[in-house]
Amino acid sequence: MFNFFKSKKIIYDTFIDLGTANTLIYKKGMGILINEPSIIAYDKRNKNTQIAVGKSALNMQGKAPSFIEVKTPLANGMVHDIPLAQTLIKELLKNNKNFLKDTLIQRRGIIISAPSDATKIEKSAFFEVARSVGGGEILLVEEPLSAAVGAGLDVWTPEGKLVVDVGCGITESVLISMGETVNYKSYRKGGESCSQEIIQYFRNQYDFLISKETAEKLKQQVSIQNLRKSIKSKIPGFSLRTKLPSTQEFDYLEIAKILLLFANQILNLIEETLENSPPELVGDLYHTGILLTGGGTLIDGLCEYLQFKLHIPVIQSSEPLNGVVIGNLKISEIQHLFPSLKALKDF
Repeated sequence: MFNFFKSKKIIYDTFIDLGTANTLIYKKGMGILINEPSIIAYDKRNKNTQIAVGKSALNMQGKAPSFIEVKTPLANGMVHDIPLAQTLIKELLKNNKNFLKDTLIQRRGIIISAPSDATKIEKSAFFEVARSVGGGEILLVEEPLSAAVGAGLDVWTPEGKLVVDVGCGITESVLISMGETVNYKSYRKGGESCSQEIIQYFRNQYDFLISKETAEKLKQQVSIQNLRKSIKSKIPGFSLRTKLPSTQEFDYLEIAKILLLFANQILNLIEETLENSPPELVGDLYHTGILLTGGGTLIDGLCEYLQFKLHIPVIQSSEPLNGVVIGNLKISEIQHLFPSLKALKDF
C-alpha cells in the first residue's frame, strides 16, 4: 500500500534565528514575521503569568516593580531556560496574525540555527524550542554557515572561507570549505560583554551608573578610529557620589580603548582558528577574504582594524542581522548540497 506520509517530500517553510539579543522568524512567502528582542516579562509570584514579550518587555527592563521579572531565556548564545524560551516563541507568534500554523498533514518543516560549538544537550534545547512552533521535521544548521549563505557567500567551492559571527552572547570563527566546517574556535562572550565593560568602566572611573541602553548607544556612536583624537561629550545617569541623577563628561578616547580591547579578542580568535587550519585553505583567504557578520561586528572601524592587523581582506556582511534566517531559507532550497545536515530528531 502506498504510504502518503513517508513518500511526501518535506517542505521547509519556517526559519528561526533564536539569539541571545533578538529572535527572528521567517516564513516562506511572507518574509520576516518576527524580529523582536529575546526578552520576556512575567509575574514572579506566578511564572505562568506572562506580562509582555519582545519590545514591550524590553521597555520594562530596569523600570518594572520588584514582583515583575524581565529576563532572556538565553545566555552566551545557548538556551538556558527551555520552558521560558518556548513561551517567548509562542507569545511572539500569537501576536502575529500573519503566521499560519503548520499541520502534520502538510508535513511542513522548520530550520533553526545553533552555535557551532553547541553540545548535544544544547542542540536538543533548540529542538524543544523549535518544536513549540508546530510543524513536522526540524533541521539544525550551524549559525555561521547560515549567515555565510545568507550573505551570498559561495561556500560550496573547495576554497577556504572564514566567517566571523559576533552575536550578543557568543563569538565564533569558522573556516568553511565545500559547504562543511573545517575548523572553528568560539568564545562564549559577544557584544553584550563589551557593553558591560563600558558600564563597569563608568562605575569604576567616575562612580557613575549608566544603563545598558546608554552603553549600547556609545558603542554605535564611537569608532575605534577615535583613538586618534580627543572628543568630549556627556551622558545621563546616576551619580554614586551625590546620590542624584546627573550627567557625566567623558572622552570618546576612553570608549574607543574599550572597543579596541573587544576588537583584539576577535582578532585573537581569528588567529587561533588560522593557526590550526590547513595551510592551503588559509592561503585562499588572501583572495576570498574574511566575512564579518552579527550585530557585534557593527562597531565602526572594526573591519578596517582587523584588515590592518591580519593583512587579509575583511568584508562586512550585507545582512549582519538577518543573514541567519535568510541563509536558512536558501539552504532549504539547496539542502542536497549539504550532506551532513540531518533532522534534529537524530541528535
